[in-house]
Amino acid sequence: MARTKKSAKTTPARRKKPVVRRTKPKAKPKAKPTPRLTNAELTHIDPRGQARMVDVSQKPRTAREAEASAFVAMSPQVLRALPQNPKGDPLEVARTAGIMAAKRTSELIPMCHPVPLSHVAVTLRVCENGVS
Repeated sequence: MARTKKSAKTTPARRKKPVVRRTKPKAKPKAKPTPRLTNAELTHIDPRGQARMVDVSQKPRTAREAEASAFVAMSPQVLRALPQNPKGDPLEVARTAGIMAAKRTSELIPMCHPVPLSHVAVTLRVCENGVS
């Protein structure tokens, strides 16, 4: 009887684990601290840090100007339908809403005093993907 060599079992080659070198993270540059106002500098905050109303009746009248912007994304189908709205022009409704919001700013923004308005303009522009 002839002897046969037993075949050596082959094992799959072992993968070497990747070498992970741990380094110290680079220090982030320190941000400049935001200047903090003290309660004494904030007119609408009392010494205990609580909100309060301030009398502005003696302040002189000044010219002020503000600007706000928005964009309402719409599908092309909705944009095409705007002029045919049976209830009226949606852009004029939006213009009216903008004027009314400007007139009621002191009711909508906390701690805002009523300011007389001499003019409010709302400009609407139809774009290819919405209204700005």
